[in-house]
Amino acid sequence: MLKYQPLPFQRSENRMPTTHIQLCYFAASDAFIKNGALFMRGLLRATVLTTGNTNAYWGVQEEPGSEGVRAGYLITAWHSQGDYDKYQNSDASDMTMRLLKEVALGEITSHLFTLGVQESTTIPTLTFRAKLTEFVLASPKKGVPRKVLKRAIGRVCEVLDEHGHPAMIGENVTDSIEGEGVENVYVIVIGWPAYEIMDKKPFVTPIDELSSFADLRFWHVPFDTYTSRL
Repeated sequence: MLKYQPLPFQRSENRMPTTHIQLCYFAASDAFIKNGALFMRGLLRATVLTTGNTNAYWGVQEEPGSEGVRAGYLITAWHSQGDYDKYQNSDASDMTMRLLKEVALGEITSHLFTLGVQESTTIPTLTFRAKLTEFVLASPKKGVPRKVLKRAIGRVCEVLDEHGHPAMIGENVTDSIEGEGVENVYVIVIGWPAYEIMDKKPFVTPIDELSSFADLRFWHVPFDTYTSRL
């Protein structure tokens, strides 16, 4: 079983719905692992005060399948793509990327996902406030049409919804690996009450079916809650 690091959770005080989430991940340096709380407190304070930001999250986790290698994560949530675009052209965004590069070992991967309208109000809050949040990043295998992959992803969320587990789907808007474009990436974000439930039927079946159409990457993150407004 993987060992998970607690993920401090930063929430802004506005109640605007979230329509977009930006996900950044990278191999974390020792400096980030040891001093991440201090580093991110100042960084996220600037981010959550940006107009249109609804939440921000960060954490350090052991990289699945790579013993001893930990990944760092930064997630920012936005009311609209227009708000996100303004943020990208702001000093706060420049500071974010500058500081991330100082604590990242190698490349920083970034995705901007748009969420479904029906999922943009309460579902993000439910998934991130669950005892365990699972991220499934899906990239279509060669030759798989988008509509086939989206149907398989939809089936995953149908099963989860039938059993009372909140989940949301994000479709990529812009993606980059140090500036290089990446296409057709989807994210499924699931809220779980416990780790053990994930590996039980009926949840494994739609995930197995999805793996026939997409290359999958999994992250599991328990969130802690705090506010930076001291």
